[in-house]
Amino acid sequence: MLELSNAQIGGWVAQFMLPLFRIAALLMSMPIIGTQLVPTRVRLYLALAITLLLAPTLGPMPLVEALSLRALLLIAEQILIGVMLGFVLQLFFHVFIVSGQLLAMQMGLGFASMVDPANGISVTVLAQYFTVLLTLVFLASNGHLAMLEVLLESFRYLPAGSGAFGPEPSWTLVSAASWLFLSGLLLALPTVIAL
Repeated sequence: MLELSNAQIGGWVAQFMLPLFRIAALLMSMPIIGTQLVPTRVRLYLALAITLLLAPTLGPMPLVEALSLRALLLIAEQILIGVMLGFVLQLFFHVFIVSGQLLAMQMGLGFASMVDPANGISVTVLAQYFTVLLTLVFLASNGHLAMLEVLLESFRYLPAGSGAFGPEPSWTLVSAASWLFLSGLLLALPTVIAL
């Protein structure tokens, strides 16, 4: 009969569950996959598949008991890191939405609005056009693969259980993901200057 110790079970839980929470939080909050158009079940299956691929390549995770307070704090830390990465990408996309709104208002096209199916809000047609165009450019330039690379590097810069919210790890995360936001500003700069 197979007998497992608490340490073995805690190691397996930490090895797969901690990365799963970070990856799932990113996929639930990022713009293209995390919208209302993609069902939650599909996002969860995608997070499970990515976790099964990435977990063996990651470094050792801290050993925790499955239902301890430390495990819950580690899970909350992983969720917060994943949501922060998704929020950086949301900022990148919303720069174009706001610039499209401003440009439409300056052109007198503010009355032509429609419901954005991804976010469930009313935006101008020009802002929706910018959003669709940005989504296509993002996917065509392999931005989704770059986001997965940033996610993988986040496990190197911010390993689970290392006190990820100290001053040094937070700055490494900011510098690793800031290129998304800065490239969005540079792409939107001609639109803002035209106003």
